[in-house]
Amino acid sequence: MSTVLSIGARLAGGGIGDRAYVIAQALVKAGYLGRLYASSSKAQNLPPSLVRSMGWLGRGLRYLVFRSYSYRADSAHDSLFDRWVEMQLQPCELFHGWTQYSLHSLERAKKLGAITLLDRGMTHPLDYSEMLDREFVRWGLNKRFFEGRLTRALEELDRADYVLIGSEYARSTYVEHGYPAERLFTVPYGVDTERYHPAPEPPHGPFRVLYMGQVSLGKGIPYLLQAWKSLGWKDAELWLVGNVFPDLRQVVGPLLDLPGVRTPGYVRDPVSTFQSADVFCIPTLAEGSAKVTFEAMACGLPMITTVEAGSMARHEHEALICPAADARALADALQRLRDDVALRETLGHAARLRIENYTWASYGQRLVEIYRKLLPDLSS
Repeated sequence: MSTVLSIGARLAGGGIGDRAYVIAQALVKAGYLGRLYASSSKAQNLPPSLVRSMGWLGRGLRYLVFRSYSYRADSAHDSLFDRWVEMQLQPCELFHGWTQYSLHSLERAKKLGAITLLDRGMTHPLDYSEMLDREFVRWGLNKRFFEGRLTRALEELDRADYVLIGSEYARSTYVEHGYPAERLFTVPYGVDTERYHPAPEPPHGPFRVLYMGQVSLGKGIPYLLQAWKSLGWKDAELWLVGNVFPDLRQVVGPLLDLPGVRTPGYVRDPVSTFQSADVFCIPTLAEGSAKVTFEAMACGLPMITTVEAGSMARHEHEALICPAADARALADALQRLRDDVALRETLGHAARLRIENYTWASYGQRLVEIYRKLLPDLSS
């Protein structure tokens, strides 16, 4: 059997590259991987003959995109990678490509007779673009979601036979926008439960709230900062760990200087950062399934989040779920968890127990089962 994976990111280099690496390992174990295309690669435990990458060119282009925060630069890289894969692609039975990197390679794969699976880590493209446009208006930014990326995402959906998503919330946005439910596969993500684990003892020092990820409008950070301001705490910390987007600074610059707010940027050791916190908060406005929610739960952290984060946490069981874009609700949840140590401990313990059923190994196994449904001959 010949399956091709195609991802315009650094394989095993973090984010979606780590998830692609998990998928590749599962496919190798099952004997299904025929070829993997990546922008660049850090993978060590895959047969070198199966991996093709753009090498230093891919890394250089991704670095420029990372530094520029530009949708146009991002799209230029994505289109180049897509065309590069299209030119090299050989006949295969299943083509699994990531969104934004696969418009032309999807078409090429179908012409070669392959079943095509589009991997979308986000909600429906219209849902996501409408959310960002709404936030741009709300915060007085004279801009819109880059039309080229929206058009590309919608065309990819049309060309793919099936779409892979990570949460029931994400699935609901596709159905709401009229995408056929029978073409959707929902597979929750996973986490390395050995690497991510609770701290040996409770954190010391001031009460600390942690956010980890892109510090941007789409993640709901302005509402979290408004909540923090309303609480007026002088003896607590809010850590916003990740790259702070220029749009966010333009909108809430002064709020980043509130007492207790820290913006350390990217951290090399996320585990110790999780373990240093009392509460994890991710008030995202639209997301397929935030990987950091799995990591926070594995570290035994009580969480404040939204339905839109697509996490496995349930309200009043492992987390407090707030309405999106609601600073007052966030403030109330933060105050409640600060005041109630027993509730923090109960939610955190339950979070760890629940997420133990969602390892990367089980994710890979569930995805292999999807392949077998698409190609029944695999099981023979």
